[in-house]
Amino acid sequence: MKILFEVEFHLSACEQQVKYLLDSSFQQVQYKDPTTLGVNNTNSLVVAETYAEVIGVLSETHFTQIHKQFMAILTDLKKDSLPTVSHNMISLLMAMKFVKIKTNQVEDFEMGIKFLDDLGSFLLEVKDKDVKHAVAGLLVEILLPVAAQIKRETNIPALITFVGKLYGPTNELASKKQHKLAAYPLLTCLLCVSQRQFFLSNWVPFLNNALANLKNRDSRISRVALESLYRLLWYVFDY
Repeated sequence: MKILFEVEFHLSACEQQVKYLLDSSFQQVQYKDPTTLGVNNTNSLVVAETYAEVIGVLSETHFTQIHKQFMAILTDLKKDSLPTVSHNMISLLMAMKFVKIKTNQVEDFEMGIKFLDDLGSFLLEVKDKDVKHAVAGLLVEILLPVAAQIKRETNIPALITFVGKLYGPTNELASKKQHKLAAYPLLTCLLCVSQRQFFLSNWVPFLNNALANLKNRDSRISRVALESLYRLLWYVFDY
């Protein structure tokens, strides 16, 4: 894995190898039926996780290529009618959890936002509950480090549009019991990457809702509400 971090110093010489690695990685992270694998299922999951890490490392130097390859596979899966299609989508989404968005250059950041926007569009259109939750989880994985890094970047128009597009629908999801666990962390992240005025307009209703959910009988929901609160407080003090 360590050698992959050196790719950026030899981009032109490594193009064929990178293409091979990405093709292999997306192949290896595909869903495999646990009943078929039997005792080898755990090993298969470890292999898939390793190849997901490869995709994450290569996203530092080949972000656009990975984005296009991911979307091409997802587009094909949307046309699939097999019973395992939801499992296939979830496996693909999980393979992207190590992808990193660069925030130090506006052009790189905007490329990352385009990827987030495509994920956001998929979140809004997909009907399957488990897939919807997987998309929300992936957005959280990617947005958390972004929220920790950016300040003035919250004024970038593409990010403002992305937050505005997702916040309302995600807030609605968070009000529904079956989606609350997945939607609450995403709602928090969207607030933490939002423009100052948007944050000030929305954080009090969110805070009141989170405080109310601390008393929820479902311990998972109360825990998520608590995590959302401390992330929100971290954002307030860090801003």
